[in-house]
Amino acid sequence: MVDLNTPGALPYLAHARLRMRPLDSSDAPEFARIAGDPRVAPMIFIATTPWPVAEAEAVIARDQYRDRL
Repeated sequence: MVDLNTPGALPYLAHARLRMRPLDSSDAPEFARIAGDPRVAPMIFIATTPWPVAEAEAVIARDQYRDRL
């Protein structure tokens, strides 16, 4: 678990079968693959089919937590 007193730190949820954490740049290829699936893209208004990895990277960078909401 992340120390919540650390600036920029976000907690994550962990369970035996699931881990939820903020996305980081290393997630972009898989994020683009899943979000660009024709069955998923319509539910993610920013995604196209296929969804380029560069666009997924831009979304992840734009939406990074920066010590403010």
